[in-house]
Amino acid sequence: MLNVNPEISRLMLDLTGRQRVLQLPQLLSALLNKCRGDVVLLDNIEMLFGVTFKGALRFAKEIAGHFKIVRAEIRATNMG
Repeated sequence: MLNVNPEISRLMLDLTGRQRVLQLPQLLSALLNKCRGDVVLLDNIEMLFGVTFKGALRFAKEIAGHFKIVRAEIRATNMG
């Protein structure tokens, strides 16, 4: 399991805003390459699709060339 938000944030600390946008795919690829196993669960991925990183489609295309991407969505339900 890869907790994306804190890991990516740590890697981006010394980067400018422009550098963060440009280097996001490479940073995530580097993190994924360090993971062991055939399947990696990406948790807390909200920052990847936030306003700052408008290029979510570009990101997905670059990463998809190297990894299988599965999107999971959890919806809150009214328990009452």
